[in-house]
Amino acid sequence: MSTVITDRELRIHGSEILSRLDEGESFVIARRGFPVGELTPRRRRHFITAESAASMFSAGPRASTAHGSDKIWTPSLTKERLYSRAVCRIT
Repeated sequence: MSTVITDRELRIHGSEILSRLDEGESFVIARRGFPVGELTPRRRRHFITAESAASMFSAGPRASTAHGSDKIWTPSLTKERLYSRAVCRIT
């Protein structure tokens, strides 16, 4: 549930309200008794270490290679063929 505050309270007690917002409290701002806006805390990002991420992904399913071979799929177009298709000739 959000706490309703007036625009005047926001101006006067702004730093206190920002501190409460940082702690997770939400506010509805009212002007002349009518709600005009909301202040909600941003979601905090949770960072993990590279080792934790690697261990999470290592537990997942293994990627299969194309047609059972030991080679990973590569595009059939070589760099030269790709460049030759991208060049436009004006006559």
